[in-house]
Amino acid sequence: QAGAVPILAVDDAGRTYGHAGAVYLQGCSGQRRIPFLQICDIMVDPAVRGHLGDKNLYTRMIRRFFDRLASDFPDAFAYGFPGTRPFKLGKYAGFYECIEQAHEITLATRRPAPWLLVRPAPLVDPNLDRLWSLFKGHLSLSLDRNRDYLAWRYQDNPNCEYRRVDLFHWRRHAGWVVFRPLAAKTLIVDLLCQPQHFPLYLSAVAHWLESRGEPPAVVWLPGRLGTKVSGTSTETDVVTTNVVRGFRTPTSEAWDKLYYTTGDMDIF
Repeated sequence: QAGAVPILAVDDAGRTYGHAGAVYLQGCSGQRRIPFLQICDIMVDPAVRGHLGDKNLYTRMIRRFFDRLASDFPDAFAYGFPGTRPFKLGKYAGFYECIEQAHEITLATRRPAPWLLVRPAPLVDPNLDRLWSLFKGHLSLSLDRNRDYLAWRYQDNPNCEYRRVDLFHWRRHAGWVVFRPLAAKTLIVDLLCQPQHFPLYLSAVAHWLESRGEPPAVVWLPGRLGTKVSGTSTETDVVTTNVVRGFRTPTSEAWDKLYYTTGDMDIF
């Protein structure tokens, strides 16, 4: 379901001067199953920064890293969520293109109609695979949000505690939302339903959380979906990034099709 792909830059004495990593996950592009590679934890020792061209350790390390990834995973979609400054460095080196600047939406709350129900649910249950099969066709470029993924990503996470609610539309199981309460806000970290229902369902979940005394609910979504959701949108320092060195997905296609949520940002 998931794995790590790291690279290290070391000298002859074995001292480490740089690291880059990717998390390997299962995803889909239309009807095809493809690997997703989320780039993370790129770092270079300050003592060896500042050189130009091929003498720059960052450039040499990342070039070799992406070439290796493209060779090992030729059909993969490679992406990440760096801050603005590291994104600019990767863009200058020819590795990255900007899909969009990520936004955080503080959700407006609205009492749902009586035919829309929000109910607590266990993080993992047998219905998850059925719902993924039902809704994945509406998400053109996405991680597999199935039972195995939720178990690995949320239920077995050693650092954070997550909760899930199910959504019922006229008593029919219509989707799910995973959230994580913090001191000042409640993170809607993941959701699966038909995208056309995002505005209605998210406002219902925000109202359900508010009625239970939870802090205001926030969510990160692709811009083409987030602009349809009621709430206050704030630009973040995070850049949703397409890796273009060695990989085939055009950035325009990634902008039009990629589905990500708050939980994708801290997946590693």
